[in-house]
Amino acid sequence: MARIEDRGFLGIGLITGLFFVVIVGCRSAAHKELCTKDMAELKTWLKQLDGEGGGSAPISLPPGQILAVTGVRAGDALDAPTLTLDGGLIRLDGVPAGSLRDPEIATRELAARRDRAAQLWAELHPGKTRADAPYLVALGTEIRWSDVAALVDIAARASVRRLTFLFQGPTALTEPPSKVVAPFARKLLMGEAIDPSQKAPLLVAQSNPGPAESVFARCPDVSKELSALGRNSANPAEKNAVMNEALPRAIEACGCKVDINEVKALRWMQYGRYESAPMAAHTIAIAARGAADATEIAAPGSERWSTAHDRIVSAPQRSGARLSLVSFDP
Repeated sequence: MARIEDRGFLGIGLITGLFFVVIVGCRSAAHKELCTKDMAELKTWLKQLDGEGGGSAPISLPPGQILAVTGVRAGDALDAPTLTLDGGLIRLDGVPAGSLRDPEIATRELAARRDRAAQLWAELHPGKTRADAPYLVALGTEIRWSDVAALVDIAARASVRRLTFLFQGPTALTEPPSKVVAPFARKLLMGEAIDPSQKAPLLVAQSNPGPAESVFARCPDVSKELSALGRNSANPAEKNAVMNEALPRAIEACGCKVDINEVKALRWMQYGRYESAPMAAHTIAIAARGAADATEIAAPGSERWSTAHDRIVSAPQRSGARLSLVSFDP
C-alpha cells in the first residue's frame, strides 16, 4: 500500500513539474516575443533620433533672435568659433569683432583674432598641425541677405575658407521619461556633477562613472560591447550608425533586462539633445566677391534669412568650388 501511495505522490510531482515547465516555457516564449518587438521599436526610434541629428552647446544669439528652421538634416557642427550679427555689429563668440559699416576694419579685426587663436593653439600643441575647421555662423531669421553677403565677404577676405551655417532642425521626438539619465545630464550641464571641493574638477568628472553602468547593470555585456565599438571609429556619423545597429541586438541578446526609456535617455544625452533641440548644419567653401573661380549666389538685399537661407542650402556644390554671396535691389 505504501508503494502505491509513493507512486501517487510521484505522479503528482511529475504532473506538477510538467505544469511548471509548460508555464515557464510559455512565459519565456512570450517574454522573448515581447523583447524582439521592443527592440524593433527601439531600432526605429534610434533611426529617427539619428535622422533628426544632435543638439549642441547653447549658442549665444543677440536678444530677440532665433535660428532659421531648415527641413533637412544637412550635417553636424563641430566645436569652432561662432559668428553672429547684432544689427551691423559682428560678434565672434559673443565678443565684438568689427562692423559691417566698415568692412576693411572688420576684415583686419577678424584676421587678427584668427591669427591669435592659431598662434595660441600652436603654443599649446607644439609639433602638431591644426585642422582648418570652418567657422560657425548663427543668424536670426530676420537678418537681411545683404548683411549675410557682407559678412561672408569679410570672412573670406580675412582668410576664413569655410563657413558652417547653423539652423534649427525639425523634430518629431519628445524627451524620453527617465529617472536616472535625465537628472545626471542636467547636473552635468549645470556643472553640479563636478565636485567643487576637488582641485581638479574636470579630472574628477571624467573619472566618475556615468549613468550607463546603472542602465545596463543587469546587462553588463551590453556596456562592454558598446564601449569597444565606440573606440573603433572617430567619425561621429559612422560611430552612431554602428552603435544604433548594435545596441538593440546586444540588449535582445541579454533578454531585454533593461529599462528601455533609460536606454533611450542615454542616447538622447549622447546626441546632445538635453543641451538643445536638433541642430542642422550646412558647410560651404567661401570666396570674396569678384573671385575668378567663385560661383555667385544672388538674392534681393532685403530678403530675410528665414527664406534666403534656402539659396545656400540648395546651391549645387562641385568638388573644390567656392561660393560668394551678392545682393541686388529688385
